[in-house]
Amino acid sequence: MTILLIRHASAGDRYRWWGDDADRPLDERGVAEAAALVELLDDRPVTAVLSSSAARCQQTVAPIARRNGIEVEVHDALGEGGADRATLLVRRLAGADAEATTVLCSHADVIPEVLRDLIMGGMHVSGGRGCAKASVWELTVDEGEVVHGHYRQRPVQPVWPAH
Repeated sequence: MTILLIRHASAGDRYRWWGDDADRPLDERGVAEAAALVELLDDRPVTAVLSSSAARCQQTVAPIARRNGIEVEVHDALGEGGADRATLLVRRLAGADAEATTVLCSHADVIPEVLRDLIMGGMHVSGGRGCAKASVWELTVDEGEVVHGHYRQRPVQPVWPAH
């Protein structure tokens, strides 16, 4: 089994957004980053896509779900402030279907904490460390345990606003 832990794509500056932060959508760059994720994961037979309830997370993984003919499932454990619950979710998924590839989309405060918990539990890491927007942590599961995490960051050309 493989779990792909993705940080949401670019959604602008939260301090310039006047509405509920959960409703903040991807910006132009984020839409391009979400499209690039589909290309990056094109060779993966994704069987499930789970996301934080935040619009930016759902929009980040919606193209992956569409490409694989599945729906995005909102999961409360992936929301901001949910690191402990997210770690439990990852561990529960690791004990599930050995052939599955599951995509999870979450936030900058959650992903590093999940990784810390997994590393403390014996997970090895390669490919650098980070949590950039639209980055992917590929978590490899063996016999129900997350044994390896590989960091992948897909560079996207900057989208400059027209003046």
